[in-house]
Amino acid sequence: MTRRILLVEHSETGLVGGSLTGLLHLVRGLDPRAYASTLLLYEQKPLDGALAGTGCRVLVLPASGLGRRVPVRRTLDDRAGRLVHLRRQAGAIRRFVQQVVPRARTLVPLLRAERPDIVHLGNSIKANLDGVVAARWARVPVLAHEKGLVGYGPLERFWARGIDCCVCMTDAVRRHLVGQGVRPRRLAVVHDGLDLARFRPARDPATVRTELGLDADQPAIGMAVNIQPWKGQDVTLRAVAALAEEFPDLVCVLAGGVVRGAEPFAAALDEFVHARRLGGRVRFLGPRSDIPDLLSALDVVVHASVLPEPFGRILIEAMALGKPVVASNAGGVPEIVVDGRTGVLVPPRDHGALAHALGTLLRDPARRARMGAEARARVREHFSVERFARAMQGIYGEMLGG
Repeated sequence: MTRRILLVEHSETGLVGGSLTGLLHLVRGLDPRAYASTLLLYEQKPLDGALAGTGCRVLVLPASGLGRRVPVRRTLDDRAGRLVHLRRQAGAIRRFVQQVVPRARTLVPLLRAERPDIVHLGNSIKANLDGVVAARWARVPVLAHEKGLVGYGPLERFWARGIDCCVCMTDAVRRHLVGQGVRPRRLAVVHDGLDLARFRPARDPATVRTELGLDADQPAIGMAVNIQPWKGQDVTLRAVAALAEEFPDLVCVLAGGVVRGAEPFAAALDEFVHARRLGGRVRFLGPRSDIPDLLSALDVVVHASVLPEPFGRILIEAMALGKPVVASNAGGVPEIVVDGRTGVLVPPRDHGALAHALGTLLRDPARRARMGAEARARVREHFSVERFARAMQGIYGEMLGG
């Protein structure tokens, strides 16, 4: 019997991010004889044929059903004290009433019409709290895919108790939830996977480098993540500035769209490039659908998140292409990158340490090749979409009673 899975992607950034990308890979990995997938989006996304041939239906929740946004007000509430605590709790209740409840009410009739066997919420408990509430009201088994390292309040902890299973991207995420007092009925850890058959370059690196204006032997590093403050593009640019004297022809490629609300940060990056006269060294490429091609043309891939990263999909993407990575040593990153073997881990926010690690790798092509080969092997063994899908199908089966 084929079971129906409704996968819910809540993000409203205007872009396709790592969370949605992970769900797209999962859909392609699921056994179509056992599971029929439907993907529910909160806004239209440029999927670029990612679900072609899967039979997965795509639904988009009408904007009128998203409820009214409650603006985040920046106050002095980061101070300690009982009054501040009460203000925060009042704000959480207000957001729940004004945002979560209206969205949940919109979702309930959709769930009843779709009649899924499982609702798979793809963006964490907190971001998908409306989905948690709606699934409980509609009496549908619910799985929450926890992809964040955020604070949880009493309301989220209360509703989390009704979640049938919470899948954590990494052990770091699981430990964080336990520390936050989040107690779903079951906690599991499943690393995301990559569809290695599809995630491969369509063009050879030399062609891509020519399109980017790079000479054959010109050193090139880069990032391929959407632009927003916590992803640390500013840290990378400071590292590039520090390397300018030793590597006068070094180029840094920044691929990714600007997340809605991060426009001032993007403008500051541009100002830094002009102020430090890095215009000839930095390429802002905007959103790209040819990420495998771009990564394959780089010597080293950079991950510079300034906050603990729950997972870091760019890491397994770069490693799958045989690229060494220099990555922030926080969150779930050490579960992916083996320091000194598949890449180099550095303290977050430390552009000096990032520059040192990059310089070490750029000076040593043989070391880059060894790391890249081991990185590729690690992804094939631990982060394939087949492994990911098998683990998720096992959890689905347990939720449905075998």
